[in-house]
Amino acid sequence: MKANLIRWHCTLLWAISSLVGCVSTPEDTHSGEEIRLMQQVQEVVGLEEATNESLIQYVEEAVKTPIVFHGLVLDRSGQPVSNQPIRAVVFDRKLDPLVWPYLGWTRITGLRTDQWGRFVIKDRTGARLTVATVDDDIWDINDESNERSFFYADADRDKNPGPLPLTKDAAAVFVLDKIPPEYRANPVNLGAIALPPSKTIGINLHRPRYGVTPGDADFLVKLTRGPVDADDRFDWLVTITAPQGGIQATSELYGKRAPETGYSKSLAIGAGAEDENWSSRREILCFLKTPEGHYAHLQLKIRANSKTPFIAVVGHTNEFGNRYLQ
Repeated sequence: MKANLIRWHCTLLWAISSLVGCVSTPEDTHSGEEIRLMQQVQEVVGLEEATNESLIQYVEEAVKTPIVFHGLVLDRSGQPVSNQPIRAVVFDRKLDPLVWPYLGWTRITGLRTDQWGRFVIKDRTGARLTVATVDDDIWDINDESNERSFFYADADRDKNPGPLPLTKDAAAVFVLDKIPPEYRANPVNLGAIALPPSKTIGINLHRPRYGVTPGDADFLVKLTRGPVDADDRFDWLVTITAPQGGIQATSELYGKRAPETGYSKSLAIGAGAEDENWSSRREILCFLKTPEGHYAHLQLKIRANSKTPFIAVVGHTNEFGNRYLQ
């Protein structure tokens, strides 16, 4: 039996809240960009289970992998795009001490295409490289997420859809076009909404701070709570229901595209008073499909305390009926 088992795919929100201050990047920030990069690291580490020894060996070997990358940026008509800013991140360091997410990264700054639309990244080592063109109104039609990943570590090379762009003749091609308006998502930040125990409230993604009637709701929330024991603990359960749409939990911290399938009418989250790690606080990430067929990626922060329970909702929603959540 493997000793000191490490599960790198532990609950992401717990990892973010407990580790982000010391392991994310040299800047030690907690921005949406840093969270997205932390999510990408978990895809780099290709081991669901590993001993301490095998994980250390994997990371140490991965970050020493030579990286050579050739890129070519064209417009929709096939003409080269010169002087186009490029955003690139190389996952190139082992965190010390070795804690989730195990790999750190370095941003490559000042990178732009030349007059022929080409750019090169070389003389670097790392497990993985992410590359994107920098423009809020433009995307790469070859990848609507506008950010492409390239795996260089031997253990992860099978994740590449094709050969790595190691030479000028095998360059990765980025074809730019204007983002259609219907692919724009709107931010959601509803603040704290009170959760009266044993009462179902409606939440509308466009109405902050207060609950709405069920007929105006994108989803429904109900808190049930038991009596408080001598240790100030209690059983509690929050049920989230999307009766005319659907909901599904996800580990994605930065979900750019909602899934087509896998939705259920409800999900529940809670804790029993006897749970060893009992807490009145929980956070969950989910994709939501509204009654109108719109999609959203949400972070739900639940505080089921005995005095002022509430739920806070943040995320993005697309109101055009497609699944893209840029």
